[in-house]
Amino acid sequence: DKTHQCIHSLCGVNHWVRALASVDDKYLYSGSYKTVTVWDTRTMQSVRNLELPVAMINGNPSNGGSVYCMTVTSRYIIAGTYENILHIWDVRTYEPLRTLTGHFGTVYALAVIQTADGVERLFSASYDTSILVWNLDTFQCIQALTRHDSSVDTLATTKGTLFSGAADH
Repeated sequence: DKTHQCIHSLCGVNHWVRALASVDDKYLYSGSYKTVTVWDTRTMQSVRNLELPVAMINGNPSNGGSVYCMTVTSRYIIAGTYENILHIWDVRTYEPLRTLTGHFGTVYALAVIQTADGVERLFSASYDTSILVWNLDTFQCIQALTRHDSSVDTLATTKGTLFSGAADH
């Protein structure tokens, strides 16, 4: 029998880590206050810190505060924040690409599904009870799913199907 044990702790983040994501065996991405950190999983060292860009939200500047959820695709690093914002960076160059708005509550979960015609759809779940559907080719919100009566806290996908978990049972 094997036991699980800590083999290494990643140090150097600026605040609590609230989100983790990985797309391959090379990098781990962690989200904390105003920052996404990219870690090399072979050396266990930080290779890049991505500061959350400032966006105008209802006429006020905001970077989103803490990162609450993340997902990584072959093209993008995507972070959902406490202040209702989605930030998107290019996964290869780390350049900030877009800041998406549309939620009215903390973004708690993200998931991506590729359609039969090859288009990636991003799903963002929020405290505002909605799941927004985004086209990742155009960065446009194409649908709002409003099935839940309370905070939508988690998302999962399998075989092209989206599952959501919320505080409304």
